Amino acid sequence: IQARAAEIRESLGNPKRILLGVDRLDYTKGIRHRLKAYGELLQEGRLSVDDVTLVQVASPSRERVEAYMQLRDEIEQTVGRIDGDYDTMGHTAVRYLHQAYPREEMVALFLAADVMLVTALRDGMNLVAKEYVASRVDNRGVLLLSEFAGAADELGSAVRVNPHDIEGLKDAMMRAVEMSAGEQGRRMRALRKRVQEHDVEAWSADFLEALGRAKDGRTGFSLPAEAEAALERIARTGRLLVALDFDGTLAPLEDEPMNARMLPTAREAVDALLDAPDTVVALVSGRSLADLREIAEHTDDSRIFLAGSHGAEFWAPGIGAIEPHEDPADAELRDRLRERAEAATAQMKGVWIEPKTFGFGVHTRRADAATSASADLAVDEIVAAEAPHWRRRTGHNIVEYAFRDEGKDSAVAALRDRTGATAVLFAGDDVTDEDALVSLGAGDLGVHVGGRQTAAKVRVPDIPALAALLARVAELRSVRRE
Repeated sequence: IQARAAEIRESLGNPKRILLGVDRLDYTKGIRHRLKAYGELLQEGRLSVDDVTLVQVASPSRERVEAYMQLRDEIEQTVGRIDGDYDTMGHTAVRYLHQAYPREEMVALFLAADVMLVTALRDGMNLVAKEYVASRVDNRGVLLLSEFAGAADELGSAVRVNPHDIEGLKDAMMRAVEMSAGEQGRRMRALRKRVQEHDVEAWSADFLEALGRAKDGRTGFSLPAEAEAALERIARTGRLLVALDFDGTLAPLEDEPMNARMLPTAREAVDALLDAPDTVVALVSGRSLADLREIAEHTDDSRIFLAGSHGAEFWAPGIGAIEPHEDPADAELRDRLRERAEAATAQMKGVWIEPKTFGFGVHTRRADAATSASADLAVDEIVAAEAPHWRRRTGHNIVEYAFRDEGKDSAVAALRDRTGATAVLFAGDDVTDEDALVSLGAGDLGVHVGGRQTAAKVRVPDIPALAALLARVAELRSVRRE
């Protein structure tokens, strides 16, 4: 297969970079968007067919359906136009392959390709992204991955893109083409570790364990020995920052989000941490600062730091709110898009729009699956049309759109600097918490609440279990003083 990969590169004229797309011929896969971006890069002279070739494998799909026949015609016309404009005697701009291939040939293509393009407009997991990573035994290659594919929640070291944003897609493609071997290696090693550790066996084991707990009615929780050892290590640090997500981590998820409140056991654990020596507690949430203060029952004399709006807003004891400058143009666009989103989803049962300081959220907890998908698609199109540069985040039955790019990773970094922490314990339950978990250093500790795949070193099943863990940290910190 490695020899076949070398043959493929030679048959394409041994270009400096091979871009690869492997998809069913389906309108959800974003093939048209990647061809448009690639064609514009050639037109602008940022790419040259002497250096770069795009190989597009489009497996036949629903060939008797008229819409798919039209899609095939459109894609093949686009490929023909690009090749006609930019092909040379020795090099082809796009090698288009409308056929299925055996696994061995696909792996050879994965090994031959320098950049894997997964630009789905809407997808489930997209296993092609994982297959590319699994094939790269050389720890080279770049995965360019749509944020609308489920794999994006797991493969955080990929180059993530919004395929609706053609300019952003072009810039991401250039970044992938020009990426150094060192950066490729760092990213691919992290991707391969994720794919190798979180495979189908790990998933099924977690799933069956969760079913077993439910069947047996188990509510108690004891930390594994390695987790206890991790707590003891972090408890020995000089100044500890305990940064905690709120919804789903300290408080149960609610159909009406403003009804969320900390469980009593979680509140007791937080209070114990506040009383522990050299220990700082912060809440890090996607909620606006005002909403976070309300649901956390946070008073002006509180000793708890707050980071709202994924780290775009802060509140510090003795200082109060630390709010960033807001551009009136951003606020005007936010309000206009929120109004359009409200109008588009007004008749969708169970869907509602939550205003946020730097954008808005689309809640679908009370909607059925079909309505939820329709709402997300409708609002995606609204935002993509006027604000393709906005950041899009997915969470538990919510999609958030924001004109600020801060994430919980930057929030934790800012809190670390402000508090002078020598180590951080971060706990969260949702996809948006993975940014912070991935950013933690070797001396820090990440804790995940629930059963989804995570970068955290320690996993607990639910909020009471996290409360027990936090209480244990407070105990260890207090014993350390004695």
